[in-house]
Amino acid sequence: MNNIASSSLLPPNASKLERDIEQVITSSLDLPLSIADLWDPFRCPLSLLPWLAWAYSVDQWEDSWPVSVKRQVVNDAFEIHRYKGTPYAVQQALNSLGIKTNIIEWWEPNGSNVRGTMKVNALVKDKGIDLSDLIQITNAITSAKRGVIHAVIRTVFQSSAEINHAATTLSAQITEISYYTLSELNSEGMFSVMAGSFSALTVTVEAISI
Repeated sequence: MNNIASSSLLPPNASKLERDIEQVITSSLDLPLSIADLWDPFRCPLSLLPWLAWAYSVDQWEDSWPVSVKRQVVNDAFEIHRYKGTPYAVQQALNSLGIKTNIIEWWEPNGSNVRGTMKVNALVKDKGIDLSDLIQITNAITSAKRGVIHAVIRTVFQSSAEINHAATTLSAQITEISYYTLSELNSEGMFSVMAGSFSALTVTVEAISI
């Protein structure tokens, strides 16, 4: 009690309740990191990141996302809200999820020529795409686009690989040993050249329209 009193800023006649409140406030200010880190999407502790996303008004959040995606989504939230309702905001929202996009408005080449529409080509590589990916893409577009815009989502799966050439040699020795005496030694060799090539594959799927 004497130690508490010596470090307290309260007067000696302070009540027990006042001293208890002081201790609660003191412990709450004794944080293991700085306040600036708590507001930084890339330095904020992972356990507190959902609360930072709420403070940044993140529109879309999934606990199953990788940590890198979660931090990027929070980091891009202000930029998306700043340009919300524009194709740029839609692209930023998808980029935050790690999805490359190509947005074509109705008046652009290869557009629909129908006012108030746009095409969103989502380029999906390596892991492919499933229903959860489509839901995330749809939610990202819906939260970032203007309400009057009708968007057609086209998922484009691309796979490519470099041409590889390989060469190898194979040799063998056939030896017959009789009573520890080398009586015959044959050597046969073979040289083979192998070449393989992989061509790019692009599959476009009209997934959903919103």
